[in-house]
Amino acid sequence: MANTITWSAMSTLSTGLSTQLNAMSNDAFSAAGTEIDNATARNRYADLELNVAFGTSPSAGGRCDVYLLSCLDGTNYQDGGSSVTPPSTAWVGSFPLRATTSTQRVHLRGVLLPPAKFKFVLHNKSGQSFPASGSTLLHAVYNEEIQ
Repeated sequence: MANTITWSAMSTLSTGLSTQLNAMSNDAFSAAGTEIDNATARNRYADLELNVAFGTSPSAGGRCDVYLLSCLDGTNYQDGGSSVTPPSTAWVGSFPLRATTSTQRVHLRGVLLPPAKFKFVLHNKSGQSFPASGSTLLHAVYNEEIQ
């Protein structure tokens, strides 16, 4: 009988960025988020959710880019964050934004994770500042399973 590859159950949503997004200016990078230790669990994938309600509508074609800063030696993270532009090799995807002040929940699927510690950084390319509070970047992890 042939094996079947399926998805594992997805974890509950966890916060990768929250207060780091407060009042973030257009074209600014957030501070690096909460450390996520994947060295033991070694989950392969994450789905990300950006949750934001802008006070002024984002520009047409606005987006937020997300970067994953890895920590291969368990101590030192690659460059990136509010004062240092992350390298292009850390980019994992973009959240396209609608030109609206309504709450936006935008998903990015299938982000490949390193088997190490990592943190997220967001680059605001929306054309507007983020609200003073309440925005989040959430993630849920999962794997492939052979049945």
